[in-house]
Amino acid sequence: MKRKLKYLGITLLLAISCLLFLFIYKLDTVYIDSSIKGKAIKELKRKKYLSFLDDNKKQVSTDISLGKNETDTVYWQCKINEHEIFKSIQKINFHIGDGYSGTNINIIKTSKKYITFIKDYSDNMKENQKKYSIENQKLILDKKNYQKGDSIYGKINLKIQESVNKESSVYYIDGYFKGKIN
Repeated sequence: MKRKLKYLGITLLLAISCLLFLFIYKLDTVYIDSSIKGKAIKELKRKKYLSFLDDNKKQVSTDISLGKNETDTVYWQCKINEHEIFKSIQKINFHIGDGYSGTNINIIKTSKKYITFIKDYSDNMKENQKKYSIENQKLILDKKNYQKGDSIYGKINLKIQESVNKESSVYYIDGYFKGKIN
């Protein structure tokens, strides 16, 4: 009986180690550029957030767009939170939606590495069959480490492949963001 438990423990430890290695292997490196707080971030102040519910008093926190946005209208929101237990992990969330359907781009960042997840949501269950894969990504931040209450400035570039049934499309998301870590 002890021998079986010992083998089970070793097997579980190996499985967890392999999963942890694969997770760490998928993480990309964060680029640091302290000058990112410059002109592009300051340009966010002149942009307007499009919302039917708000009266445009909401401060713009990102100008990311799907493809090239030639206007001063912003459709996405950005929220940044610190992990409750692991204080060195931040979650950067980009969101676009109308309350019934939308898209979330979540970036989980440690001090030097990050991983991106994309998820659509909809009240129509048939629409939830989209799958995303990140083909290329680059995250640039103004510094390496942050604490709760710190301001964070950055730029994100994503090349995403969307698959719906057997058809696929490639999208590019690009833009600057800023915020305080909650």
